[in-house]
Amino acid sequence: MAADYPTATLAGLEDSKHFTEDSADPAARFEMEGGYTSTRPRYTRLPRKTWTTGFSDLTDAQKNSHTAFWDTYMGGSNSFIYLNPANATEYTVRFKGKPKITYVGMASLRRWEITGIVLEQV
Repeated sequence: MAADYPTATLAGLEDSKHFTEDSADPAARFEMEGGYTSTRPRYTRLPRKTWTTGFSDLTDAQKNSHTAFWDTYMGGSNSFIYLNPANATEYTVRFKGKPKITYVGMASLRRWEITGIVLEQV
């Protein structure tokens, strides 16, 4: 059974400034002579969605929770359940690309930011 993402440690911490949602373009387009364009459906399934998200102001434990989840699901090779924070709907997804983990703390204040997390619907 697939695990839920964000994990319990990260639940509710997604930063809306990093959140975007996109859908694949299901149309195949062909340019014709005379300036015309011909289109047809590329496939019959509904267009797959892609989300980009991120987290701000994470503690070491929260960052480590994300890293452990990434390692468990082998980056992008295994699917899992993603809870969309915008509409509370669950989707089966996989990672598409590697997130960027940045240290943003100062002195003894150890804080992390994880951005560029791209999730692709399976």
